[in-house]
Amino acid sequence: MSRRGRRKNPFKFKLRKEIVYSTVSVLFFTLAIITMLSFTRSGSLLNNLYLLFFRSFGWTMLLLPFLFISIALLMTSLKWAIASPSLLLGGTLLFLGSLGVSQAGILGIQVNSALSALFTLTGANLIFFAVIIVGIMIITNTPLEEFILGITNLFGVIARLFTRSQSTKTSSKTTSFSNSQLQTKINIPGAHAPDSSPKPASTTQTTKPKQENLSFDTLISPAKEGSHQIWKYPPMSLLSTDKGIKADRGDIKENASIIESTLDSFGIRAKVAEVNGGPAVTQYAIRIAEGTKLSKIKALQTDLALALAAPTGQIRIEAPIPGRNLVGLEIPNRSPEYVTLQEILSHPSMLKEKSRLAIGLGLGVSGTPAIADIKKMPHILVAGSTGSGKSVCINTIITT
Repeated sequence: MSRRGRRKNPFKFKLRKEIVYSTVSVLFFTLAIITMLSFTRSGSLLNNLYLLFFRSFGWTMLLLPFLFISIALLMTSLKWAIASPSLLLGGTLLFLGSLGVSQAGILGIQVNSALSALFTLTGANLIFFAVIIVGIMIITNTPLEEFILGITNLFGVIARLFTRSQSTKTSSKTTSFSNSQLQTKINIPGAHAPDSSPKPASTTQTTKPKQENLSFDTLISPAKEGSHQIWKYPPMSLLSTDKGIKADRGDIKENASIIESTLDSFGIRAKVAEVNGGPAVTQYAIRIAEGTKLSKIKALQTDLALALAAPTGQIRIEAPIPGRNLVGLEIPNRSPEYVTLQEILSHPSMLKEKSRLAIGLGLGVSGTPAIADIKKMPHILVAGSTGSGKSVCINTIITT
């Protein structure tokens, strides 16, 4: 039979990659809803499914809908924080650590016994606790230093609340005791006054100083409670921990290729050595051939901006990068990254600063925090066009 006479296969599917991902996402969403419905045990099928999950995973089956929803969101193209792979990884580690340390279900018992045979029961539990802590740090995007500081601050708050409640109880008991004592001293002289001429005068003379002592004790008791308090910096919990939207840098590999080809067309041999992603711009560090004049590259600033289709219509050339034998091309991001104050203040570089006048100015081009010390500055000049963020910068300095 000729090729024209061949019949086309009717069962050959050719689906777009996005359709396949969406189908998998819908399946996992459905599985998460069915898992949550099985907790009701309303039907025979849901009851059997609940018993299967409970025998296999124990109480950790409560985390299964969270994992299924994370997988479903990961299959979509949504740029949400809950659709990131780190959330799925952290949830999986939290699930496995909780499963092993509590020996939940058949699977938890088997995993715990397998690790106990290698590291003893204590060693296995330490491993599971470490896995849980790593999972929580990945989910909350919190490094170990901030995690320890947060736990320490939490215990400090609890201790202060407990101490304050105890001191309040003690002061209330003291006040009630002094009031009852005063009432006894006032009533006793009046009860034993048989005569009417000299005794009332002596009674008033003895009761006035005691009333003055009572009022003096009452006035200074609140001052004693709050006189030795030391002012501390406001806690980091006052700042929002929500992460800003990540920057849209475009296709980095394609931009690097355009830079190299554009420079090559003007007779400049160059290669992109590294790419540094900042919140507002992306820096492409270029290594040029020996003998190339930097003025030739600076003269091509407009041509490079045209070839790269820069969002603002212009790029910045830093020739050379201070302290390096590279030339920097800074291209504005298509959408900037919002940098939060909590992210800067909780960074390890900021925590290592010993100066009390250290301020966080934001993230640099390389993505590292820009930290300055006010006491080392002769003066400060904040300049910029309207809407560039001068007031935000000043407020950030004051808040820091």
